[in-house]
Amino acid sequence: MHHYPEIKELNCISEKDKIKLDEFLVGWGWNSYLYKYNYKLREMSKNWSNEIINEILEFLVSKKILKKYYKFYICCDYIIVNEEKINKYLRLFELSKIKELSDDEWKEYDKLQQELNYNCVYCPECDNEIEITEKMIMDTINKPDYLYKIIKERDKTYDNV
Repeated sequence: MHHYPEIKELNCISEKDKIKLDEFLVGWGWNSYLYKYNYKLREMSKNWSNEIINEILEFLVSKKILKKYYKFYICCDYIIVNEEKINKYLRLFELSKIKELSDDEWKEYDKLQQELNYNCVYCPECDNEIEITEKMIMDTINKPDYLYKIIKERDKTYDNV
């Protein structure tokens, strides 16, 4: 576990499994996306319950080794969206429901609309402009269709020892 020493803190798997997890992350590669139901992850974790896998993934997110992303389905395809962008959409919809916005809220609303391209995205498959709705965001949040990106480079301290 010298690549990601944080893994030592995991209490839900054995020492042997911690080493396998460490090697798996290195093998998968920094800056790569990892799908929760990926064959290689499932093969490595075949003796773990779904609860253990979820606990490990959330642990890795909390240690900033992984970052959680959503598959956001639009029209014919999907785009990958991070949690910050999802939260910005939620805030925009929240502000749009307020009958009388304060000056600061108007500024925030306008800034979010511009940043989120006035609530529209283009389908990567057919190039249609799609208006993002609150239902689309909620459907995305409620689907357990997450991706995780390995955002932390491995520890190279022991490389030439």
